[in-house]
Amino acid sequence: MLDKDKFLAFIDGYKRTTQEKIQANWSMILASGFLGKLELLEYCLKRSLWINCTEQEDQKAGTEQIAGTISAIGRYAEMVTEIEVWLKEI
Repeated sequence: MLDKDKFLAFIDGYKRTTQEKIQANWSMILASGFLGKLELLEYCLKRSLWINCTEQEDQKAGTEQIAGTISAIGRYAEMVTEIEVWLKEI
């Protein structure tokens, strides 16, 4: 799980390196995190189903990576709402 104090310290450190106020659409940024993970899942599924691969090892790797990718999506989903609340505090 992500540590709030460390996360906010990272953001604070970034803020100190720039003269400008951070203006970001945090919801869009966090949604992009989902998009990247879903694109990786799509890639793994296509490899597993022989859509984007031509070699046995590549197909096997795609299949093996599916479960981990789904788990990563689940972990991200569990923490993204809380992260958004933290980001609104800054």
